[in-house]
Amino acid sequence: MSMCSAETAVQNWFGAIPFSTDALIWVTRIGDPKYLFTIGLTLCFQLLPFERATRVLLAWSLSDSFNALLKWVFQGDRPFWLCPALHQYEITCESGFGMPSGHTMVSTAAWTAFVLTAPTPRSKMFEMIAVVMWSGLIALSRVYIAAHTVGQVFLGSVLGFAVGAYACSDSLWSLLGGTTTKATLDEPRDFAAAKPKSALPIRSLALRILGGAIICFALLELAFLSFVQGESPDEVSYRRAVVGCTAGQEHVHRSTAPLTAICRDAGALWGLSLLALPMFHERYRLGDEQESGVVKGIRCVISPLLISAAMASFRYIVPQTVSSGVSAVIGFLEFAFMALGMAGPLRIVGAGAA
Repeated sequence: MSMCSAETAVQNWFGAIPFSTDALIWVTRIGDPKYLFTIGLTLCFQLLPFERATRVLLAWSLSDSFNALLKWVFQGDRPFWLCPALHQYEITCESGFGMPSGHTMVSTAAWTAFVLTAPTPRSKMFEMIAVVMWSGLIALSRVYIAAHTVGQVFLGSVLGFAVGAYACSDSLWSLLGGTTTKATLDEPRDFAAAKPKSALPIRSLALRILGGAIICFALLELAFLSFVQGESPDEVSYRRAVVGCTAGQEHVHRSTAPLTAICRDAGALWGLSLLALPMFHERYRLGDEQESGVVKGIRCVISPLLISAAMASFRYIVPQTVSSGVSAVIGFLEFAFMALGMAGPLRIVGAGAA
């Protein structure tokens, strides 16, 4: 029982504060990689130049995939599996191992990339302070709901900062066939003038190759571990989550399994790769150049709502208790369509409405 002493103390301390439980549950929902994608990244593609928004998406995708691969390696237990005395909430019962924390790692990586691509050093310093505070709040919420240990959220934060910084590096951008200019990061309205019209900020094929490589590597690791252990790690973690969840099997979420996370990351990269095709990107550029402020404001409100509705539709159609393989395929298709939809259609419509 001593292994959960820190987690028990967090629940006792913050549980005594009025409204803290509702607030921390809200924080952990907002910190979910899926909702960071549907709301945060959608707004990035509506408000920021294509290159800066793409770097944030790369940080999201790479950190989520790396997190899933590490979970298979470490196979860390979640607190609610081991400590029945911990209070469980409606969102506690997640499948997939716990080391490191995905919510903390992915949120930290995405927001770090957002900050490092900020136009001025002064805004970077202010925003980095905000990122550290937000990362700490997400880490606290994950420990409070008994989804992660203190060590798991700490490692997630450290790795998140590292992956976010790498996603902003010129070495990765060059590897994906991109070219960098200061204007593409700093001046959204001058994006069209930053490069020739025929130039693309990143290669569509490179994104598809990266997405395919992530899936191939994950399947090889999964096959190796399944052979060594005699069972898929995702099935092991799901069974343990069912045993530990006091609310019952129907409350255990398959969508939090590592294989599902990896496939949704690859799907997002494939969806983004379509936006990098000339026929889409040229109209995307025109929409950014020609639309009025009113049109931009309207699409910034509509886009997250549409993408969130699309995700809710997928989750309504597909039950949480489907097999991990089916959940992975659905995750790939879901995020491929949403990655294309969150930036493409409304930006293109903006050109015609201007």
